[in-house]
Amino acid sequence: MFSKVRVKKSALDYFRKHARQEYPLEIQCYLLGNIKSINEIEITDIMWPNEYEIQTTNEVAWKRSEIDALKEKAQLLNKRIVGTIHTHPNTDAVMSEQDYKSAITEAELLCGIVSVWGNKIKHTRCRFWTPTSALPCEKIYI
Repeated sequence: MFSKVRVKKSALDYFRKHARQEYPLEIQCYLLGNIKSINEIEITDIMWPNEYEIQTTNEVAWKRSEIDALKEKAQLLNKRIVGTIHTHPNTDAVMSEQDYKSAITEAELLCGIVSVWGNKIKHTRCRFWTPTSALPCEKIYI
């Protein structure tokens, strides 16, 4: 499906900053954007929740009411929810079995994962995946 993801570097850096601050808890955002071509998707907005329904060291979820409101907002902006991005504290930035199941059941085109690790200094690695590929997507900063 998509092999390239266009994303604002500053928006991704902001997510990574919060990932380090919230560590060891997971965080999650929804990704708004557009399909640019059969091989490329563009993330235009990284959307933050007001409050998480669940937030632990190995699980994170938005409140259903916030997801529904975001769907309406995306439609008004003539954009679509293209996927999510979330953290994996102390594990690699690869899709877990739960990530895969969620991407399929929620019809996500894209799953961004940011691994966070380290003691004094927190490091991050970000990868974007599609549920139909075994390889991560290429990031193109805009």
